[in-house]
Amino acid sequence: MKAFFSLITIISSTLAAQEPIASNPGTQEESGELPVFQVRSSVTQQVMREEPAPLPGMVPVRKMVTETVQVVDDPQLPVLPVPEPGATRVLSEEERAQLQAPQRVIIPIIMTATVYDHQRTLLRWYPHGNQAPSMSAWSTIDFNVLGGVTRFVFENQEFHLLLMPVENVETEKRRLMAQQLGREYQAPQYPEFPEPGNAVFVVTQGDATDVAALKPVKALHALYLAESAKLHEEYAARLTTQAQREATLRANPPEPQDVLIRVWKSEMPADAVSDVPEKILAPLVERPVEP
Repeated sequence: MKAFFSLITIISSTLAAQEPIASNPGTQEESGELPVFQVRSSVTQQVMREEPAPLPGMVPVRKMVTETVQVVDDPQLPVLPVPEPGATRVLSEEERAQLQAPQRVIIPIIMTATVYDHQRTLLRWYPHGNQAPSMSAWSTIDFNVLGGVTRFVFENQEFHLLLMPVENVETEKRRLMAQQLGREYQAPQYPEFPEPGNAVFVVTQGDATDVAALKPVKALHALYLAESAKLHEEYAARLTTQAQREATLRANPPEPQDVLIRVWKSEMPADAVSDVPEKILAPLVERPVEP
């Protein structure tokens, strides 16, 4: 039987704070508790670690931590059984009818949005896939509000929206920064909108007569008009959650933690080897780890 090494990395400070997963007594597998390790040898050293800054403007936290590597006896962890194929289920008449019914067309949308002063948004998207030319349009919607939308239905078509992180630009700040550098800031030139007070858009790049290409943008504006109050409420909730998270991180920046690494050598039982697929077992047999 070929031997192989197992490795577990554990953050010791985290483990110390953990409560048992199962409140009732049970087996090790049921409770989620760690096995009892018999340490054969141990090496400990002090190392400098750095926790990256979680937010812009924060300083990374550097700290000396204790790194411990232990060689332990094989804890005889249970071998996970290979899942058996599921039984074939007979579909009901209703399920068959649903599968045979005409399926709703799904249209993916990959879009970027640059919002200026929370008043106008410059949209860019590829209406016919990444190989086709992109299109651009100016919108009167603040697309931050649509940041939580991932799918919606419009005219019996289902749209799946992948909206890249919205870029927010404050033109007055950009103008002052350019002025400090002795440069002139070129503010964006907005087109004339037919109804500035409503959710409308004007195409500035691409074929404005291509109905299929414009449908994703038309659908998003229709969604905004229909669900404006709800979308604004959800956006406000996201801002509140984000502010709370940032406040927590600034008050309690993450620090480097002590690290405990346990290594052991184990023998795979013969009955377990027979159940392991050949494609998984082959690399272990071809490249055994010698004692």
